[in-house]
Amino acid sequence: MKNIEYDFQYYSQLAARTERSREYGDAATLWKAAAMLATNLENIEWAMHRKLFCVKMAQYSC
Repeated sequence: MKNIEYDFQYYSQLAARTERSREYGDAATLWKAAAMLATNLENIEWAMHRKLFCVKMAQYSC
């Protein structure tokens, strides 16, 4: 059986690395995936805030 928390952790770590590389469009997509896999409200909110930040940064970096 697939471990959902592992999937959240995987996607959030990948999103953070992608964000640090300034690939904001890709990071936003990964943060959204992490939020969808999160099982507690704190992780959902964190991932969605990071996603919104990345969307904003992607608009400015074009």
